[in-house]
Amino acid sequence: DIIGGDKTIESGTYIIRSAINEKFAIEVANASKDNCANVQLWKYSATLQQKFRVVYLDNGFYKITAKHSGKSLDVENASKEKGANVQQYQANGTNAQQWIIKDVGDGYYSIISKCNGLYVDVYNAIATNGTNIQMCDGNGLSAQKFIFEKIDTIEDLDTAKYPGYKEQIEKLLKSYKG
Repeated sequence: DIIGGDKTIESGTYIIRSAINEKFAIEVANASKDNCANVQLWKYSATLQQKFRVVYLDNGFYKITAKHSGKSLDVENASKEKGANVQQYQANGTNAQQWIIKDVGDGYYSIISKCNGLYVDVYNAIATNGTNIQMCDGNGLSAQKFIFEKIDTIEDLDTAKYPGYKEQIEKLLKSYKG
């Protein structure tokens, strides 16, 4: 079994940018809400499929959930093979959906799967639209380094510090959406 890591980042909503080219971020392909939808790299465009809720599970691991679908970042079939695909899947609490977010210095982090000890990796280290995200042995290269850029969202609002603000913002958003 893989031993958990430390709490390296706060729970919150993040854009996960590639160290190869920070203009590219991890996303769910075609904003799909389906189980098994592929996870890939795409030029950052502030879309919901490029935003992830990252929550520390107090066991040394994180759960990473796509904002647009509510589905978890997942190793396909909990595979232990190099090249295993990363996809989204309905949350099920398995080791295939638990991750170590390891601080590797200079503001970069590697993402390691609990189910196999392999690293989230940008296929062939190419930052281009549609490049696949897969699992690979740790090698310390840029293809396995990411920037977790925290973004403020309504759910992250400190309701103890700002009582009533969350409800007011939600009401305003609702009135704009008609």
